[in-house]
Amino acid sequence: MSIPEEENDPGFCLYGARNLLVLLSAVGGEIEGVREAEDIEYVHRMRVATRRIRAALPLFRNCYSKKEYRYWRREIRRITRTLGEARDADVQVDFLQKYLATLSPQIYRSGLECIILRLQQKRKALQPGVVTALDRFVNLGVAREMEDALRRVVVEAQLRHADMHSHTSYEQAFFHISLAIEEVFSYERFVSQKEQIEKHHAMRIAVKRFRYTMESFSGLYDGQMKAHIKAVKHLQDILGEMHDCDVWVDFLPEFLREEKERSVEYFGRGEFFRLIEPGINHLREDRKVRRDALWRSLVEYWEQLKQEGYWDDLRATINNPLQGLSQGDIVRNIGDPGAP
Repeated sequence: MSIPEEENDPGFCLYGARNLLVLLSAVGGEIEGVREAEDIEYVHRMRVATRRIRAALPLFRNCYSKKEYRYWRREIRRITRTLGEARDADVQVDFLQKYLATLSPQIYRSGLECIILRLQQKRKALQPGVVTALDRFVNLGVAREMEDALRRVVVEAQLRHADMHSHTSYEQAFFHISLAIEEVFSYERFVSQKEQIEKHHAMRIAVKRFRYTMESFSGLYDGQMKAHIKAVKHLQDILGEMHDCDVWVDFLPEFLREEKERSVEYFGRGEFFRLIEPGINHLREDRKVRRDALWRSLVEYWEQLKQEGYWDDLRATINNPLQGLSQGDIVRNIGDPGAP
């Protein structure tokens, strides 16, 4: 599939600039909360906003100079990665605290409390780096520079009486969403293979990109994308929790090894290690069982989407605006992306 031309159509660029301005505003609104680190939701919201900007920027890259695009993408990627490590620690601590609240056998509690302590120590150690990254982002004026450029695009497009609902806008939406569908379907054969952990992880990333791409263009479709996005979010949630389970299953043996070494180093013997081992092993087995259940849900939900005609309905939604237009041959040239 080759990318359509005329990506710098003023209507298309107007739509992209307005979309990015909303996301950029969301980033700015979370900075102080992230800096203070009193509520984990600030990091979560800012990370999501930066990830959405990172996903949307390539879609509208021809609306800006190569220098601007590369610089913005590099700086957004930098802040996203910094927030990602902090968010991962926040999520793990939050999960363990909730899990611990449902756990009754005392024999398991010491191990989970030990993990929580270590993760909290890790998160505290990460915070100076988060603040440094925020300061860099603010002091460089990345957001301000992006906002100025985006507003120039909006004004120039308005002076030209550009229409966001242009043929190019729908053409680009069709192209990028179709491409994202193809990427998701490239992992279909691994859905039914329980042990394909790496492929399931790659599929999770593809589904996430697919969702962000739909969200980036959803404003063109007068609410018609809401149900499609909701359905793929559920798919993303299943794959995301499967990945979380895989992370725990891989992480816990290494954590046990390190704690055993620490116990011997500090106490000269392994009594403390024996106190925490049952809870950690219990959690690992629990995550294996949960992973299996989620995999079955994935297989069932994937088949449900196909049987209910989700993919055909989505293709129709992104194809319909192009029908009857003078350049509508783009649909026939691209074909049927992502067909199972």
